[in-house]
Amino acid sequence: MPHRGDCTRCEREVQVLRPWQGYKVLRVVWYATLPVFVIFAPVFAADACFLTPLALLILIGGGPLGRAARAPSTCRRCGAVMPETRPAPPRP
Repeated sequence: MPHRGDCTRCEREVQVLRPWQGYKVLRVVWYATLPVFVIFAPVFAADACFLTPLALLILIGGGPLGRAARAPSTCRRCGAVMPETRPAPPRP
């Protein structure tokens, strides 16, 4: 559903580009995997050829995931940050 907001730069009501809300869920899932890595650390150390690089890739992936989860909504026309958005009214 598109969202609308009042852009201060455009000085009008515009459509807002919102980041995908699933990033927040994925970030929680990523945090939930961290204890699994601690518990299975001996297994990762034993299989240094495959599991250790895989674990490092998953751990490094948390940085971009967190950045995407915290991305603000922006104006579709000029790209300004939009602090508040509201759902667009339904079309008649």
